[in-house]
Amino acid sequence: MICFVLTLPDILFDIAIKESFYNSAHIFFYRVFNLLIILPVILKMRGFISLARHYKNDFLLVSAYLLMLFDIADRIVSATFLYHTCENLEKLIGFVTLLTVGCACLFFGAGLVRLKKVSIPYAGAAGWLNIAVGICFVLIIPFFIGLLLLIPLEILEILLFYNVSKMFE
Repeated sequence: MICFVLTLPDILFDIAIKESFYNSAHIFFYRVFNLLIILPVILKMRGFISLARHYKNDFLLVSAYLLMLFDIADRIVSATFLYHTCENLEKLIGFVTLLTVGCACLFFGAGLVRLKKVSIPYAGAAGWLNIAVGICFVLIIPFFIGLLLLIPLEILEILLFYNVSKMFE
């Protein structure tokens, strides 16, 4: 739930910072916000890691670790280097981030789709939506669509965790 609540402000900060807010107060707030999101990301991904271990889905397990690692690295790099150095470096970092996180989303989505075989509700939908986000990020140009898809993706992931928790009661 925390990741879902923070997704919209995260998207808005990314857009606003890159478009117009180049003063130091906004950049400082953006950096702090980016670093604070790391903890909820780790907690969310631990849920997927536990799910992958329980259902012996090694593909999901590895891709969950990769997605978590790339997301954390992106947040640290954004907080450390962006808006601090030359514009070309910012573009390069953004390009590499979209590619790495996009590829990780593709693999993570494929791992979630594999959970559909064990009848976990919303696993297939969340997997396919992760794949769509990954494609948008890897193709670079439609990355904004990928950012917007993160909102329904978070909702599907909440529903997935809710249904899994009901299965174990």
